[in-house]
Amino acid sequence: MPASLHITRLALLSVALFLTSCKKTPDNEMPRGEGPLVVVAVNEPLRYFAERIGGEAVMASCPCPIDSDPALWTPDSQALETFHSADIILLNGADYARWTTVTSLPDSKLVNTSRGFQTDWLTMKETTVHRHGPEGEHSHEATIGEVWLDPELAIKQAERIERRLSALKPNQSVHFEQNLARLKDELREVRASLLAAITKRPSKLFAAEPAFEYVARTVDQTVHHLAWNNLQQPSPTELDDLKKAVSNQTNAVFLLSTPPSQALQQVLDDASIEYAVFDIAATTGEKSYLERMSENVRRLEQSLNHKR
Repeated sequence: MPASLHITRLALLSVALFLTSCKKTPDNEMPRGEGPLVVVAVNEPLRYFAERIGGEAVMASCPCPIDSDPALWTPDSQALETFHSADIILLNGADYARWTTVTSLPDSKLVNTSRGFQTDWLTMKETTVHRHGPEGEHSHEATIGEVWLDPELAIKQAERIERRLSALKPNQSVHFEQNLARLKDELREVRASLLAAITKRPSKLFAAEPAFEYVARTVDQTVHHLAWNNLQQPSPTELDDLKKAVSNQTNAVFLLSTPPSQALQQVLDDASIEYAVFDIAATTGEKSYLERMSENVRRLEQSLNHKR
């Protein structure tokens, strides 16, 4: 082989080795055995479960803005890119976050956390009667998506998350299982506290939001549902319906997911209607999901113990 050709080949090989050594693996192509798993969830409870179970082996986020409802929010292109670049996409299921049913997401990354317990989902008939063509007037049943408000269903969601994390990082599975066990204990403590509060002073629950059906079932109660179009500014007729509903009830408590407006608070006070703010915790907040659930129990206890 001519010396010049040999030198040329050595030079090319050196360049190739140099380029290879300088090339960095993109973050979204990092082998799953290296670095934390990137987990993106459609709501805060699922993000929190992933974080609690995964610990430092997980980077969990929920792109939904704090001032938006994850159930109704539609992600923009930047948020969609966040979902696509994740290792795991956590879906709530139960017809929650409808945008996920009409948007193309990588099937291999999806984890429907409420799959497998469809019989535990609650449904509610729409109060507005519709007319559609020759079928005439009829109402529809809608799935209530906030399944995490039932601690036992939240546990099932957490278990499903742990299984996917362990499948992608089997060397961390024991750690994940231990974290899951602690989380399950804390969720069961929330359920026990809710039951204790209601058992101590039996009450009738009222609400204008379907999500509280899961809370009522947790404490072996039924909730009297009121059809309000605007939770902060109900119409005079809707307020009258609430007043009539609680008029003959002892220990009636009206559940609200957010503090009432000043006008609504005045109406509730004037009518001597006890209420409790029960944070659904669907969006990311300053406090953790479990802290917010514990505060829900405390506020409910205060309302039940309040002397009229």
